[in-house]
Amino acid sequence: MVVLYMIIASKSFCATVIYNEQFDNSTGSSVAVNTIGWSSYLGSTASNISTQINATVISSATGNPTADGTGYFGFIGTGTFPAHTGTLAFVTTFSALDIAGSTITWTMANGSTAPVIQLLIQVNGNWYVSNQTFSNSTTYASISTPTTASILQTLNFSTQASDWSAFTLTPWSSMSVGSVLSSDLSSSSITGIGFYLSNAADATVRLDSLTVTVPEPGTIALLGVCLLVLGARTIKRSRA
Repeated sequence: MVVLYMIIASKSFCATVIYNEQFDNSTGSSVAVNTIGWSSYLGSTASNISTQINATVISSATGNPTADGTGYFGFIGTGTFPAHTGTLAFVTTFSALDIAGSTITWTMANGSTAPVIQLLIQVNGNWYVSNQTFSNSTTYASISTPTTASILQTLNFSTQASDWSAFTLTPWSSMSVGSVLSSDLSSSSITGIGFYLSNAADATVRLDSLTVTVPEPGTIALLGVCLLVLGARTIKRSRA
């Protein structure tokens, strides 16, 4: 039991970062999101605004946390093109990455408590949106060091159907949230990740430090052994 407790208590020290996006920008001025390999799609028709900087940008301001240098993603709900639009998908794709058992974190300091953020993942070519939603409990005039739970956001990944809804993302055609899944995700291997922003009209959204971590294989194996031993002892005691 002591060994099991120590493993569980120290799992954060036995984790590997398998994906890390700091939204770096040291140019001294804001740049379009496509310059770092991301895409942004606005509204129900999924207008591709990845090359524009008046609604979505990679800011050159100090990032979050400060130690990561300059740069973060910003959505300006009052941007002039198009004005007052409050739904956006901000995504990137990559080679398949197995995120089984992972913890996904990011930092967020929005200019309003109204915007709702949900995580997006792509599995087998299809996009899914998390049913868990995220928002700030207070407003922020600028990106801040993540010293409070309000800024640091965490999603513990699972493939359970109840955790995800279907998500339609067809550039220049349609973007919408569908029904909660009726069956589990077919795989824990993802080929894309991102965020879905809603209720963000006339608000500023700031996201940074997107990180995916998984437990070390050795830690998982040792935890499994401990659970087996614990189970065996429980059976033995019940028989006694």
